Amino acid sequence: IGSYLYIMGGCTGNFQLLGDMYRVNLASLFEGQKYDNFHWETVVRKDKLLERWGHSSEVYNGVIYTSCGRISAS
Repeated sequence: IGSYLYIMGGCTGNFQLLGDMYRVNLASLFEGQKYDNFHWETVVRKDKLLERWGHSSEVYNGVIYTSCGRISAS
């Protein structure tokens, strides 16, 4: 959204599901500047999102919609 890249969910190598969301501002990359000092920000902690992997996310009118994927049974 804008110049931000958002990453959410997924799983570890041991199939532990993740429910965090992070973002990084890619504006400096778009402007041709150095990109070795990106700062990832926590947007949502794991206790606020449903843990999932294999999902799909889309952005529409500035809102992130997430669908499908596999979720934890617990």
